[in-house]
Order: sequence, then structure tokens, then C-alpha cells
Amino acid sequence: MSQENDKNGVKNMTIKQATAYMSISPGEYLIGFINDNNNADETELFGMDKKDLEDVYEEFCNENRFSTDTVLYVISSNLLPDS
Repeated sequence: MSQENDKNGVKNMTIKQATAYMSISPGEYLIGFINDNNNADETELFGMDKKDLEDVYEEFCNENRFSTDTVLYVISSNLLPDS
């Protein structure tokens, strides 16, 4: 699968592409994406494993009527500093 560039030259991915080289274990993940207003946005979702995180993100997109192929990044919340 190839990645598509949006109008700003940013690589858009599916959640599967974004996590292709990640090891996903149970936990919270920060997912950056382009919302329906064409703005960068993020959400934090819990996933048990890679397939579960994909399913949860796709459900989130369907509920909010977002495209599923506008993922910018996925970061494990365990890697983020406490705020």
C-alpha cells in the first residue's frame, strides 16, 4: 500500500500502515489524524493488541464520520511525559 500526500504534502496512512513496525501491547495510544475540517487532530484510544487498536480506531472514525486513511502518527502513551 502506498501512502497518499494531502494538499500540504503530509503523508496520510491507515492505522494499519501507521502501526506496521510497532509492537502494540495493552495500553493507551495517542493517534494523530486529519479531521473532517482538514485540520490536524488527535485522540487517545486503548488497544489490547494491533488488531484491537485498528478496530477501535476504525470504529472511532465511523462514529465521527472521519476518513480512516488520514492517520499522521501513533504514539504509545507510555512514551509521553506525565503532565
